[in-house]
Amino acid sequence: MEMLLLSSDVSIIPATSEDIIDLMDIERRCFKIGDRFNYRQFWYLINKGTGIFRLISFAYLFRGYFYIGSVNTRSPRIYSLAIDPSHQGLGMAHYAMLWIECFCLQNGFHSIRLEVRIDNKKAIKFYQKHGFKKYDRKDDYYADGCDAILMKKDLQCPKMDS
Repeated sequence: MEMLLLSSDVSIIPATSEDIIDLMDIERRCFKIGDRFNYRQFWYLINKGTGIFRLISFAYLFRGYFYIGSVNTRSPRIYSLAIDPSHQGLGMAHYAMLWIECFCLQNGFHSIRLEVRIDNKKAIKFYQKHGFKKYDRKDDYYADGCDAILMKKDLQCPKMDS
């Protein structure tokens, strides 16, 4: 099994069908009813999807996940990034963003996109802290009628000191 160790406590590993029940539990705690993936959607994304589905584990226990879609386009999209609310603030989302950016750069991508609920101030602040900029808005995007903010980050390889 592929595993990228990011610190002594946080690792990023591929998701499998056996993880779906736990994924649904985190989904239930992180998202509103109309915004959640269901069992069938998780199964498809893990087994048939063309994107990258990874689990975020902390101290060897699964605590979050992310899914990057549109990896066969010029600008991949973060479809979902979720950390169990009881484990937020420990740096797992930060490590996930580092992994996502490294993946994108290693695969020749120069930008990454996402959308976020306009009322999710915590997520918007997190993405802005990681260099994402707002570039558009989609009215009535979510099931409950909430608007979405579209964000994008242009990726650059870090400059090395000579």
